[in-house]
Parts: sequence; C-alpha cells; structure tokens
Amino acid sequence: MFPDESNTLDLEKARAFWRSAKEDYKAYLASNDKKVLAKYRRENLTPLTLAVTAGLSLRGSRLVGRIGLDSNLPVGSGLGSSASMCSAVLGLILSLDKRVGTNDLNVHSFEVEQILNGKPSGADNSAVVYGGWLRFQRESGDNLHVEKLDALEQSANWWLVDGGKPEETTLDLIAKVLDLASTNKSLVDKLIHRDRTVTESVQKQLKLGGLKPDFLEESQAVLEDFGVIGGRGRELIEAIKSGGGYAKVSGAGGVKSGVGSILAYHEEEGKMGELANKYNFSYSKLKLGGRGWRIEE
Repeated sequence: MFPDESNTLDLEKARAFWRSAKEDYKAYLASNDKKVLAKYRRENLTPLTLAVTAGLSLRGSRLVGRIGLDSNLPVGSGLGSSASMCSAVLGLILSLDKRVGTNDLNVHSFEVEQILNGKPSGADNSAVVYGGWLRFQRESGDNLHVEKLDALEQSANWWLVDGGKPEETTLDLIAKVLDLASTNKSLVDKLIHRDRTVTESVQKQLKLGGLKPDFLEESQAVLEDFGVIGGRGRELIEAIKSGGGYAKVSGAGGVKSGVGSILAYHEEEGKMGELANKYNFSYSKLKLGGRGWRIEE
C-alpha cells in the first residue's frame, strides 16, 4: 500500500499519512500547483491508500483483517473509478463500528477525491454514494447538496463508448482549466454559465419525467471550449453526431490522445455498430441511474 512496503498498515502511520495528505491539499489550494498532489497519483500510491488511511483515521481504532477489491471499471476513463473504490472502502471500514449515513460517507469520500483530483465538483462521489437519479449542487465552500429524484423511465438507446484512456489525469485537466481562468476569467465565467444553463434544462426535463438527448451536444461544446478535448475525442463525437446520434465525454476529457468514456445516445443499435467499425471504437449498452453504496448481507 505504501511504496516498497507490505500491506500491513500501522495505525499511527496511517493517521500521519492522512494528516500529511490533508496538509498537502491545503498547500495546493494556496498555490494551485498540481505538483503538490501529483504524488498521490503514482501507481504504487493508489487511491486505496488514501481511502484506507482516511477510514482508519476517522475510525480511530485498530483494525485487523483484509480488504479485497474486485472491479471492472476502467481506471482513468471518466467513469468515477476512484470515487467508486474510495467510497466502497471508506464505507466498509466505518461501518465496522456503527451504521454509516450516506451524507457522512459522501463528505469523507469527497475529501479523498479532492486530494486525488485537486478541485473536483463532488458529483462523482455523490453519484456513487447515493445512486439513482440525483439533483446535485455544490454550494458555497465544499458543501454538497444532493436531492434524490424519482426513478426515470429510460430508453434502451443509451450507450457507453470507449474513447481511449487519456494520457492526462483529472488533476492535470483541472489544472488546465484553472490556468485558463487565470488568463481569461471572462471566458471561463461564460462557459460555466452555459454549463449551468444546460444543467437547469435537464433538471426541468427530469421533473417532467423525461430526458431528451440533445443536451449532450451543448454540454460537449462547453467541454471543447474549455480546451480539454483533443483530436481523437472530437473525431469520435463528430462521428456519432454525423451518424444521427448525440454524444459527450463523460469525464474530465483528454487532449493528447484518448478522452475516456463517452456517453452517447442513438436510436439504432445497428447504426452504432456501423460507426464502431468505421471509426474503430468499442461500445456497450448503458443503464442510467444505478444503485449506490450499500452493505450487502
């Protein structure tokens, strides 16, 4: 779990590691220097380390046992794999002492996500913890407001397209947006307003019991104007659009090569197959509004 060490974790060392990580995050907020947090993205310092040390620090007592993970989520592909894993592990450790509330678990999962990704919205961990259909809003400071919505009857024509693993991390791409904000704040403010308008439109649709896929097009345009979508991503999005569908990158994006997973809508499965063959991508059927974190007996 720690570089060049066994998986046995001393409680005091875990607490010290978590305190140090939180201090690093404060330093990052003061400097906007992504290098401060880059060490938490190393292969041998995975999100698991942060999740376990956070859980042990919050629990405050010794824990004997093994934690095993089994996941088919691709890492670094915009599907919230770090949020999923961290929430699962944190919830497990904390639930050994007492019943864990989803609000508390979401707050602590967000703390881990911040150290991993810099300045994430908090949407990934909220979607993972609560599950289902949600109205998410980040209020002043780090306060996350999550409202559960009624389940929506959905079409079977939603797809998940593999846009290739990005070379950049979410931390890198957030840093890119922060750099843009420092040089062209008015542009970033306009893009945030456009994104908020799209979100409000989707919320109105959901309250009326429907969801039109055309919101994907405008949401994708905002990502492209932020400068976080490279050539391969634009090619795939345009290909799906030209074939009669709608699509947007689901995560933070990617510039140099891949863009991670792409959320797409197309009414014709056969047409999706044709596009996949022509543009060399894989895809799978997607069900929206899945279950959230839970302890299964």
